[in-house]
Amino acid sequence: MPRFSIRQPTEVKEKGVTKALVEKYEKYIGRIEGAAVGQLTFRESEDINQAREALRAAADKQGVDLIIRRPRGVDNRLEFRRRTG
Repeated sequence: MPRFSIRQPTEVKEKGVTKALVEKYEKYIGRIEGAAVGQLTFRESEDINQAREALRAAADKQGVDLIIRRPRGVDNRLEFRRRTG
């Protein structure tokens, strides 16, 4: 049976994600407005999963409801936008 827990948005979970990286992604989130979509393209040497964690942590820290997705068929890109409505 899975273990259930509740995490508050203010609790930044930084699994292997540095504070500097979270701050960098906070700036990216701040640059998208309305229905705009942010896009991050990664080189082979960069960890896209760590970036996703940092992006999620930055959104939680700012209290922003963010949709993060990897486009189908594309392995080196993340897209993110604010949830509206």
